[in-house]
Amino acid sequence: MGRSSVGIVFGVLIGAALARAAAAAAPVEDAPSVRLEWTAPVECIDGAALAAAVSGQLGRPAFADSGDTELVARGRVEKSDSGRHRAEVVLSTRGGERLGVRMLDSDNNDCHSLDEALAVMLAIILNVRRADVPALAREAPPLPPPPPPRWRPRAGAGAGVVFGLLPEAGIETAVSAGLMRGGRLEPGIDLAWDWAGEAPAAEGRLRVQAASVRLAIAPVVFGRSRGDLRLRLSAGGGPMWATASGFAEVFSQTRLVVEGRIGLQAGVRVAGPVWVQIGAEAGWLPIRPTFAVRNADGSLDPLFEPRSVIATVGAGLAWRAR
Repeated sequence: MGRSSVGIVFGVLIGAALARAAAAAAPVEDAPSVRLEWTAPVECIDGAALAAAVSGQLGRPAFADSGDTELVARGRVEKSDSGRHRAEVVLSTRGGERLGVRMLDSDNNDCHSLDEALAVMLAIILNVRRADVPALAREAPPLPPPPPPRWRPRAGAGAGVVFGLLPEAGIETAVSAGLMRGGRLEPGIDLAWDWAGEAPAAEGRLRVQAASVRLAIAPVVFGRSRGDLRLRLSAGGGPMWATASGFAEVFSQTRLVVEGRIGLQAGVRVAGPVWVQIGAEAGWLPIRPTFAVRNADGSLDPLFEPRSVIATVGAGLAWRAR
């Protein structure tokens, strides 16, 4: 067997290992995982044989098959001009922090004279517990990223006052349903019905109602577990119908109305998934109908046309899955 010439001692690793050299090997569950990378001339021991010899010294598998290990033992053997061999082993963490270097020189030209010394040296180096390697604590694997937020259903119902859509301030009731995911666009659909009492129109009276279906998004502007503020954007349309009385003939007309809305909605969680919501919106009607009465001479007198800009304020309850 060749003689050993010490390179750089492994500090804490070697001290801890030598202190237990006569004791049993560190339990496999406490030992850090190690990968062996070995390069040597063909006349020297190969990596598989060296790994088996080290495992025999430790009484347990010394090296892991997986490439993702906590430590890496990189060894190589070089032949000098004199025909003798020098073995060098560098131990480092998977992050590249070098823990130390150990070298062995042969005293003859037979490379295999280093075999036993290499196996013993590596067994001593690897006979450590994970707690004996402070560098591993510094390179603790990062926590896995949190899973992406899942889609959750939401639903709500409410009522409010609408201005500008009907001949006078009216009542708007609405139900909504949609999906939530991490405060992003949060798509949904709104179903609304607007109505008001009869209003004077020329020599008669007019009652107007409307219904609409709107596609909506409601991204969170500010959110906490018990309250949030959302920006609401919606667009849609539906029928608007009017019934006139007090004229030469009673008539009803139905027309299409198209609208887009923008507003803010504040919510407060009152219990579990139940929230109270209040909001205000402004709307624009790019397509708005005109209701008119036909005179005896065939001419038309306009009775009502919604304003191009409308507004709503309201409150309601919502259920948001948690």
